Amino acid sequence: MMEQERGVLARLLGDPVRVRRPASVAGLILAALSGASYLLLGAGWLALLYGLTWLALPFAAGVLGYGKAFFVQHGVGARRALVETILGLLGAILSCVLLALFDADDGWLERLSVAGLAALLYLAAFRGLAGGVALALGRGLDYAGQRILELDDEGW
Repeated sequence: MMEQERGVLARLLGDPVRVRRPASVAGLILAALSGASYLLLGAGWLALLYGLTWLALPFAAGVLGYGKAFFVQHGVGARRALVETILGLLGAILSCVLLALFDADDGWLERLSVAGLAALLYLAAFRGLAGGVALALGRGLDYAGQRILELDDEGW
């Protein structure tokens, strides 16, 4: 009875192990949409789509980071999350520099490469933010739990 009262989102977020795959797929789809809409930014509704993909970035990355934080909290994957955060930030910086160097008006190959770089920028920011959220939640929840236990042991 209690399981039927919970919504789909509450059931999905209730299991951090199962949330990682849908969040990763959502990030890939959003990166592809971001790159494709960046390619055609002149059209009005595609500029809106490009903006909406960037607005969805913190939510999707936060859900993926929440799923990874479960493992970081239990001592697995902390180095992987740190490396993912660093590589995500470096990839975002590199793709920003390359986007500034390319001119999308030269031809179809340049336009396609600019769209790919825009998708790479989105994906790098997505993975970097997810790794940062995983580290913050995984280490932070463990710290908060230890502090609560210490306060409880002191009889507070």
